[in-house]
Amino acid sequence: MNKLLRILKHRWFDERDTKRALKPDVVQRLRQRVAASERAHSGEIRLCVEAGLPLSRLVARCQDRGLAGAECLIGIPGTVGGAVAGNAGGAHGCIGDLLAAVTVLEGDGRLREQSCAPSDFGYRRSPFRGAVIVEATLALRPDSPRAIRDRMRAIHAAKRASQPLTAASAGCMFKNPSAHSSGRLIDAAGCKGLSIGGARVSDRHANFVVNDGGAAARDVLALIQRVREQVARSSGHELELEVEMWGCSLDAEGHGVGGRGRLGGAVAPTASPALLRRDEG
Repeated sequence: MNKLLRILKHRWFDERDTKRALKPDVVQRLRQRVAASERAHSGEIRLCVEAGLPLSRLVARCQDRGLAGAECLIGIPGTVGGAVAGNAGGAHGCIGDLLAAVTVLEGDGRLREQSCAPSDFGYRRSPFRGAVIVEATLALRPDSPRAIRDRMRAIHAAKRASQPLTAASAGCMFKNPSAHSSGRLIDAAGCKGLSIGGARVSDRHANFVVNDGGAAARDVLALIQRVREQVARSSGHELELEVEMWGCSLDAEGHGVGGRGRLGGAVAPTASPALLRRDEG
């Protein structure tokens, strides 16, 4: 957000107008606008969507329009821009599998569209991490809304059976180490159900931290550190965060610093603008 503010202030606003203009004109517009256009391309349908579109709305709109491919994103919190930056997805596919192009805002305020392919992405790896993402173009295929709906239901049922989809969470907290599952390592370390303040390691899937009500960012940070320490002692693996921290960090003793208020931006996942808040779309 600081990078976006600097660009916008340099390009469009003078200093006294930056904060006033940014909130209504940029943030809301990115969140509210949905599919911008569709066009046929080599038997595919190219769908352009803005970065602020919640993934839940993207999946629903694609199903309504008979556009297949985005079903793999069902149940993932966050927005298109965050999903692109972190290549959000799971066992059923990732957003990088669907991307044909991404539009970013350059440092001089100009928009640049960059073509891309699935080979440019990897597990939680994206060439657009750190970029100011404005729009994404998805390469989808036509299919019947009923068939798409059936696949969505099957994927959602599989996720619901193993993940706390109805709880307030930001999805997976840690990346999977090579050839290992973070959830299994956390479970084996005895961390399932572990809680600090209002933050708790999910009993259903140990790689999820859920908000039991009133959790502060410092609670989550302290819980993250506790889990990391216990997993390191149990298995020797150093867990790497899948989320990104905004405005807070861990001190030398592993205590959370910053983020005094309730969770909602102090710690943010790559696929969501706020930790432990679900985008219902």
